Amino acid sequence: MKINEFIEECQKRDSSFKCFHKSKNEGSVDNVYVSDLLSMVMANAKANQLWMTVQKHVNAIAVAELLDLGAILLVEGVVPDETALTKAIDNDITILGSEKDAYALTQIMSQVLK
Repeated sequence: MKINEFIEECQKRDSSFKCFHKSKNEGSVDNVYVSDLLSMVMANAKANQLWMTVQKHVNAIAVAELLDLGAILLVEGVVPDETALTKAIDNDITILGSEKDAYALTQIMSQVLK
């Protein structure tokens, strides 16, 4: 699913869903990976997956870039720190956010990505 369509569909289902930065590249999101452990993400996440996490720092952006992830979705109201947001903008990584927890968001994602 193209990232613009994905964001639209998520915003219809979650009023707290927001976009901190959207890539200029019309990438896609094909699946979801949920983890807060960077080493697990590096070992298991795949290109074009949405990474759901509370990791808001610059290292998360580096992992997303390394793996060519579709986007990062920060859960539970977490906001990217300033350095991470700058790196996401510089490296054109989509960063999204929601007030909902990972469990509630995975239910939404299963509807959006079916």
